[in-house]
Amino acid sequence: MIYRLKHFHKTTETRDGDAKTLGCFSSMDKIEKAKKKYRNMRGFSEYPYGFCVFEQAVSGEKIKEQNFVYIAEVYIRDETFEFEREYCIGAFWDNNDAEKSLKEYICQNHETIDAGEIIVDCTVTKCKIDKMEWIYGFK
Repeated sequence: MIYRLKHFHKTTETRDGDAKTLGCFSSMDKIEKAKKKYRNMRGFSEYPYGFCVFEQAVSGEKIKEQNFVYIAEVYIRDETFEFEREYCIGAFWDNNDAEKSLKEYICQNHETIDAGEIIVDCTVTKCKIDKMEWIYGFK
């Protein structure tokens, strides 16, 4: 099991709304420590209640002492970016399993993808466990 930390903030007069993935953590205790640090960083300090935690089972077999996971995600949008959605297909101990999950997604949804009305980007991201991302905040 891992815990993914994200941060969301709304659109204001000076800033576009956004969602940021801040990392994958091994425990809620480590999440709380990370949130405390983020709340003192530029950008995050302006939206101190924008943090969300997503508990995620990790599929496959863990290699002893492995300190990273592979996150398979799908980003769906229209041509003008008026419609955008991001979906996590899963977390995996092995990159090949993550890639396979995205191929299965594409196979199961090929009619929608092939129609061309939406754009679908599939990615696998290697995420080091307990490493904070966006450590300099944001503007």
